[in-house]
Amino acid sequence: MRVDFQPSNANTVERRLLLTAATDPAPVAGRLRALEGVKWLSSEGNVLTVAYDFTHLDYDTLLRELAELGLQTKETGLQALRCAWYRFSDANARSDGPASKGCCGQQNRRMGESDDGIQQD
Repeated sequence: MRVDFQPSNANTVERRLLLTAATDPAPVAGRLRALEGVKWLSSEGNVLTVAYDFTHLDYDTLLRELAELGLQTKETGLQALRCAWYRFSDANARSDGPASKGCCGQQNRRMGESDDGIQQD
């Protein structure tokens, strides 16, 4: 069953969660609808797929919301690796975003050039 909340955009990521047990998607949909950034969710048996905007939500916040509903994810073996990747990619995407002040958001200067563009010796 798929439930759409908002249209997806360029910042939308999909996260596939393997739950410890099958769940009714209705209460999950009700809870996640209240979170800013959730685009849609899909549930088949004990697999829950959630799409969200990483600029508004992250994987750990999603897990906390599910835990408050009494749902737990399996984080063993390959699933544990996938969860670690989700955490890393969310943090990396947020740090590389348009609000970042890192090197990618600055104009490149040639070696020896000052901030005002004047060549220094």
